[in-house]
Amino acid sequence: MLENILASSIVLGGLLLVVIVVYYFYSFSLVKKRKAYLIKLHESITIGKRVVFAGGIYGKIVDLQDDMVTVEVKKGAHLLISRYSISEVIEEGK
Repeated sequence: MLENILASSIVLGGLLLVVIVVYYFYSFSLVKKRKAYLIKLHESITIGKRVVFAGGIYGKIVDLQDDMVTVEVKKGAHLLISRYSISEVIEEGK
């Protein structure tokens, strides 16, 4: 009886370890893909592009600085926002 409990505990521990390893590598690959996407996104930012920020603000880039972007959200209304808060560049056809 004790041998059966010990054997099942070892099998359960092994399965748990396999699940944790698979989850770790899956999460690591998702983080790597997201990082590559954001690097490509920030390299493609130019004046005149329409963007969406993490807070849900839509606007058009009117000026680029090192880490800051001036965005026109409404005619005559400009915001100075960190360029790293840009979550998406809107394509012209959308």
